[in-house]
Formats: sequence, C-alpha cells, structure tokens
Amino acid sequence: MNPWLLSGLILLGITAILTFFYIRQLAPPIPVPPFQFVLTQQEAPYDRVIDVCRKEEYEAGHYPGAVNIHFTDVTAELPKIVPNSSESIIFYCDQSRRSYLAAQLARRLGYLNVSYIVGGNYKDMTNSAPILPF
Repeated sequence: MNPWLLSGLILLGITAILTFFYIRQLAPPIPVPPFQFVLTQQEAPYDRVIDVCRKEEYEAGHYPGAVNIHFTDVTAELPKIVPNSSESIIFYCDQSRRSYLAAQLARRLGYLNVSYIVGGNYKDMTNSAPILPF
C-alpha cells in the first residue's frame, strides 16, 4: 500500500475520533426522568396495562387486567383498544425491549401518557420494578 495513502487514512481516522469527542463534550446531558415504583394494581396510576409479549407468554402468566398486543401489532391494534390518546398506558414484556419499542410506537401514534417497565415482566411490576415514562 502506498505510504502516503496509509498516512492519510490514519490522519483521517484520528481527526474523526477527535471530532467525535469534541462534539460529545458540547452536547448537553440527556435528563433521565425519575423512577416511579408500582407495587400493587390499586396503586398503579394507569388506565391501561398492555402486555406486548407473544401470546404463549401472555397465556403462561400476565398482570391482572392486562391486554395482550404483540409489539409488532401495536400500530394497528392500539387505536382499537385505546381510542382515547390521553389515557395513561403502561407496556411490559419479559425483558423490556419490546415494551420500549411499543412505548415508542405509541408516542408516534399520538398517545401522551406512555410508560414501560424497565427490565422485566409483570411479576417485576408487582415487585417494585422501575417504571420509566416515555
């Protein structure tokens, strides 16, 4: 390989890395919302609890009163089940990845009060799992 080309690529890489760290210092920190803990269904301040797991997982056990919508069907099914976009909704799944995606989709659909359980399933919801507003 041409030594001039190699040195140019190295210089370009170093410049990119330095630019990344410089821009990172300029960016303001992202505020993290405070955690909220839900202990019982009576204390849950949510109008709708939605399980976004697969149907088999839902049938194996779910939070009392929860509705099952697979996270890939949230865009189509959520407006049918929750027609009022101002109702508060909490999503959960087994590891919080699908609930996060479902909460993101719900916000894009115009729902205002959307939360999801961090890190777990419905059992975590009754064991003081952190709930994050989206």
